[in-house]
Amino acid sequence: MKNYFKIVIAIGIIYVLGIAAVYILKESKDGYYTVVPATVSEKKITAEFSIASFTKAATRAGGALTTWTETVPEGTFPTVVPSDAIEVGKELNIPGEGGNYVFRNGVNPTKMNIWNGDTNGTSIYFEGTNTITGSWYTGGNTTFYIMPGAEVIFDLEISFAKNLTFVIGEGAKVTFRQNVQFNDDTTYNKGTITLPVWNTSGNTLTYNMGTMNVTNDIAMRNAGCIIVNSGVITGNSLTLEGTSRLYNEDTGTITITGNTTVNSNSAVWSNMGYYSTGSMQITATSENWKSGCKTLVLGDLTLNFADGSKNLVIDGESYIECKNLYMDNAGIDLYDKSLFQVRETATFGTNRYTRNNGFISYATAGNEAVVKIGTAKYESLEEAIAAVPADGTEKVITNWTTNLDELNTKVVGVYT
Repeated sequence: MKNYFKIVIAIGIIYVLGIAAVYILKESKDGYYTVVPATVSEKKITAEFSIASFTKAATRAGGALTTWTETVPEGTFPTVVPSDAIEVGKELNIPGEGGNYVFRNGVNPTKMNIWNGDTNGTSIYFEGTNTITGSWYTGGNTTFYIMPGAEVIFDLEISFAKNLTFVIGEGAKVTFRQNVQFNDDTTYNKGTITLPVWNTSGNTLTYNMGTMNVTNDIAMRNAGCIIVNSGVITGNSLTLEGTSRLYNEDTGTITITGNTTVNSNSAVWSNMGYYSTGSMQITATSENWKSGCKTLVLGDLTLNFADGSKNLVIDGESYIECKNLYMDNAGIDLYDKSLFQVRETATFGTNRYTRNNGFISYATAGNEAVVKIGTAKYESLEEAIAAVPADGTEKVITNWTTNLDELNTKVVGVYT
């Protein structure tokens, strides 16, 4: 997991969850912060800060994240074309009976026709640079190898047959200039894929270890569509429906400039790396909405779960930030040293959880989780302290700012 915990804390609301006492947060000059318990007496807060700070621990304690456990088979990425491969001209018209075929540099195929059922497996290799036009049909159980450093341009609209495999080697490039659809196919990518829309159906599986650039929507709308990302993915929007699953692994980076939509109880959205999106809506109920590192929502984060029985999980030492939050019939679970930050306004619907407006902490003592929201509820320190219940019941004290001589630091929030 990447260490994203050098954070500059702005004025706002802080909830420190997990212990029924008053806590305050101190911002250091280098941007790190410390959470410590404090006492309230005669409307004054007294606290002592030690050198220890709220930083990354050696291990992460948190909820069980939904992860992808399968691995890419050894030998998936060949570096040389088999010596028995048959060189092909502009047209390949064969029955699907196995064998190896190769398109050398500059052939630029105009017809691909692999017909009949394919039980033995046919392998097609591409070297150098080739642009594919004309017509394309291939039977199932065919594997296409884009060799390391090669480039293939598909200049035709295409819907691939079922049970195909695409292997894109390191440094290779595959560009789809027109619309494409994958159907129960598998892709292993160490190169760069560029296409207008990532459109899939059935049990399509994609391992992205390289770069995948999608101009428009990454449409994961059908049963069994899976993306496992340890590389870089960019897109204008991303849609998770049905039983589709997105696993962003610890080295993975996903940047969605527009909206991320998750609206199926059976889908999986699991981020163990870096995930940035313009906005995000989760409008279904599942235990599979989990952030295990850093999630950045540049605009609005909307959480409106179907029945409120499952929560969005922020794993230990992980971080979610959004500009605005709307949460109704939903909750957020926070684990050791996790952080949830709303830069501007949080709005809670009429069906919000009664406990902490839906924020639930599973953090342990000394590893407190922090929720920071920018919307003011208390205008002064006196009002905030006056709201502290005498019996120590958990209650949010929000949004005041002051400088206290006894602390010699800026206090940006308090929680009881």
